Amino acid sequence: PAFAQRAPGRISPGMERQMEDSGLRRQPDFNADVRAVEDKMPELKRITSDVVKWSKRNDWHKISEAYGSIISKDTILCNAVISAADRCGKYDEGLRIFQDMPNLGINYTLASYGAALDICSRRGQHAVAKELWGQMLQRGFQPSTSCLTGLLNAGANAGNVSAVEEDLRQAILDGIPANHINEVHYGCLVKACREAKEPTRAMEVLHDMKAVAMNPSIIHYTLAMGACSMAAQIVKRRTDATEVAGKLRADMVADGIEPHQYFMEEYMGTIL
Repeated sequence: PAFAQRAPGRISPGMERQMEDSGLRRQPDFNADVRAVEDKMPELKRITSDVVKWSKRNDWHKISEAYGSIISKDTILCNAVISAADRCGKYDEGLRIFQDMPNLGINYTLASYGAALDICSRRGQHAVAKELWGQMLQRGFQPSTSCLTGLLNAGANAGNVSAVEEDLRQAILDGIPANHINEVHYGCLVKACREAKEPTRAMEVLHDMKAVAMNPSIIHYTLAMGACSMAAQIVKRRTDATEVAGKLRADMVADGIEPHQYFMEEYMGTIL
């Protein structure tokens, strides 16, 4: 069966794609940047458009070569290349380009910080993400919900539940309206619980969502069940993890959500 083919502790590729589609991993949106270069010099416009095209093919060699060929770079090109580095898994290169922008006389935008935060989120670099968030505020940028997703994911992928909880609280004080905290942000917290092997807290987060009129999706439930599966690998925690897994399945039935393959992988990883 499919669930037997995946090593414990790893999210399946199909589940990763669903998380991308739901926003739990924020996909770069280049459209605004591409449109913004319409009035730029033709060569810069062409290179930026090519970066977008090559990033979809994960062709970092061509992206890097093209970026190096441009003497007069601008913010839009840098943002596109940083996002492309994230997509291509060239995280060090992306952060280096971000850090070099002031040395090149290129101004940061909110999109620059969003792209850099995405890289930090992939690597679970919460301390770096927190520093970038602080710099963003100091420069007078109004934080966006997508930037917040990057910050939260950095803590989530590090399994730092308390950091994600604190960042959610602090985000409201930093200027994000409380009603802009959404299902994606709660999903980051559930993901943190998964990485930290905290199934009880993951289930509590789902209950917290319902308390503020948010409906957990199959992805939230799958991440929570993943926390059960991860915890069940520890012998002394297996009984508790199995008990939470049963409650999660019951909650899903009550919510009218049908389990899919990835949920069942996590469930079977808990009880077997």
